[in-house]
Amino acid sequence: MFPTAAGRRLLLLIRRTATAGTNPILLLHHHHHQNSMLLSNLYSSTSLARTPELKSAAAAAYVVASCGLPPAAAAGISRNARFRSTADAESVVSLLRGYGFSDANITQMFPKFPYLLTMNPDKTLRPKLEFFASLGIPANVLSRSAILSRSLEKHIVPCIEFLRGVVGTDGNIRKAISRNPWALCIDIDNNMHTAMEALRSHGLDDAQIVRLVVLNISVLAMPPDRINGVFEDLKALELPTMHPRFPYGFLRLSRLKRGAWKERMSLYLNFGISKNELVKAFRVQPGILAVTKKTIQQKLCFFQDKMNVLPADVLTRPVLLTFSMEKNILPKCAVLSVLLGEGKIERDERNINLINSLRRTNNNFYDSFVSRYEKDVPDVVKAYKGEIKFTGFMD
Repeated sequence: MFPTAAGRRLLLLIRRTATAGTNPILLLHHHHHQNSMLLSNLYSSTSLARTPELKSAAAAAYVVASCGLPPAAAAGISRNARFRSTADAESVVSLLRGYGFSDANITQMFPKFPYLLTMNPDKTLRPKLEFFASLGIPANVLSRSAILSRSLEKHIVPCIEFLRGVVGTDGNIRKAISRNPWALCIDIDNNMHTAMEALRSHGLDDAQIVRLVVLNISVLAMPPDRINGVFEDLKALELPTMHPRFPYGFLRLSRLKRGAWKERMSLYLNFGISKNELVKAFRVQPGILAVTKKTIQQKLCFFQDKMNVLPADVLTRPVLLTFSMEKNILPKCAVLSVLLGEGKIERDERNINLINSLRRTNNNFYDSFVSRYEKDVPDVVKAYKGEIKFTGFMD
């Protein structure tokens, strides 16, 4: 397909301004009404004539027009990816679209990995895309890492074969990679092998390692001393390796600096929560020691001061400490407050029934307290939308 007359005029404009030393991006802004007509016409087999190297401004203008990137991002790409012709870059974009990459995926990738535009689309890029497609790994996962820049024969295939030997199935590989696509860039010899040795040295069997790696594939990038430190911390928190929540505890602590959980533990203890209560809650919901100190302080004060609930009672329902205040807790509290005021629901002496209601999923809560009462108490809809603010459960 040949570009339209308008498309040829824009391509000619890019070529002429590059030769004259004028910044084509500025001219593209000046001719913005033409750009909007041309975006869909630039993905053609006809492109600029090959030159020893496209000038930076001309390359940036091409990226603006063809990929829809902002001028600043396009200028950065043109500086870091010196492609000799727009033909290859155009083919790369077309190939990616053919493998399911959306505009958002492409816009996300190129500023971070501009050299993708310089790849040979058929010899280099297509075999990688076909390989990942055979594994069922979607485009939106691949767009989040630099794995397409790695060698297929020397790195990608050996890495997948190693992972298959660890987690067993391609389904598990997809789950693990979807959670952290960057893990595919981990060095096999210097990281993956040593990490596996460290995990086995702590007595984990194959099934436990599968659960841990599928949930937290980044463990394979951790040095042995860091892995050993997490095991020591989990032992101090009385979470044994055979416990069903062990992989989640490992995930949470591995994302903190060594010993950071102790500071968070001290904060809980300052609210009158005992160590035994905290350790028990951690086994149920390891995330309570991964949230920030500010979040812990904010939520415990909220439950204590606005809901009249003891911190120790909150810890018996530790999932509440992982919920978003703005998106989850406050809208639910506002609804419950309206219903209390209208006499539709009651509360017990310690408000246990109210915090139990907060534990419900959003859909379940909406069905039980919004849909059920909206005809008799229309304000519950406003409360759930945030139009009625929660100020506390008053006596």
